Amino acid sequence: MKSRAALVGMGIVALLLFGAHGLWHVIHHEPHDLLWSCNVACLLIGVGCMIEQRLPVVIGFLWLCFGTPLWLLDLAMGASMIPTSPLTHLGGAVIGIFATRRLGWPPSAWRFAVLALAALLMVSRLVTPPSANVNLAFSVWPGWEKWFPTHGTYLAFLLLVCAASFLAVERAARRFVVR
Repeated sequence: MKSRAALVGMGIVALLLFGAHGLWHVIHHEPHDLLWSCNVACLLIGVGCMIEQRLPVVIGFLWLCFGTPLWLLDLAMGASMIPTSPLTHLGGAVIGIFATRRLGWPPSAWRFAVLALAALLMVSRLVTPPSANVNLAFSVWPGWEKWFPTHGTYLAFLLLVCAASFLAVERAARRFVVR
């Protein structure tokens, strides 16, 4: 019972973090930005905790392990900081670690994380404006065009790098984080 209450509590906190960040985006007329993978990751972690399902928690955690360093790099390169972004990126990751320790790590979760990310890319392409380039669903990240002349090649490269990263994190987590 104590474990269930702790998971529900973590889920509530993750959903509150997502909600606070979502409110910022809605107020600033950018609700489409809630579909960035790191934001959806925090939502997945929260829902996964609430329903005691490890796969959504682990998928969210894997997405944050890949996306948070990119977010930090973007900030280091001069991008503006949205005040609520640390809530989903850092808060979500911390909750993901604790929830994963409680729930465990499902086999081959990295594969599901890649498939879910591909699905999120399709959703992003269908429902977000091309100018926002949410999850890079419409165009190559500026400055990378010389290496990737087509958007399809770029997305294939990104998914391959994500797959390798997710697999590496899964192996490390199974060894050092998950009981």
